[in-house]
Amino acid sequence: MSEQIISKGANAIVFNDDKVLAIETTKGLAFPGGTFEPDIDNSLAQCCSRELLEETGLKIPFQALQPVLTVYTRTTPRNPNHSPDFMDTYYFTTTREHTILHKNAMWVGQQVLHTFLGNAADKWAYDTAQRMVRINLRSTSVQS
Repeated sequence: MSEQIISKGANAIVFNDDKVLAIETTKGLAFPGGTFEPDIDNSLAQCCSRELLEETGLKIPFQALQPVLTVYTRTTPRNPNHSPDFMDTYYFTTTREHTILHKNAMWVGQQVLHTFLGNAADKWAYDTAQRMVRINLRSTSVQS
């Protein structure tokens, strides 16, 4: 029997110098993101771009988002509260834009964010994206 993904989602990790974009939720700080809507989204990157605009007011084209990590959550008898067979993909980008329009969105220091991220997948994706940004910056300065 093959397993089926019931739900897909995307999250955005947006760096701005030494700050990271976060939204405040009832569970703490999180990355902007949400569920893939097949009637609206052609790809997970488009979903991520749309959710970023909806949750923060920041407009980032989906082409600027680079995939970081995909995490699969499975329902188990020990953890029935998880969404069944959920696939969550994280994307990252950098921006110089400081304007955010929604009150739940904020730029936070990277150390602060890492302390308050709610789950292991968020922390793992964040750490991976941070390394990817450093690699991109190094390769850009080498090419200059």
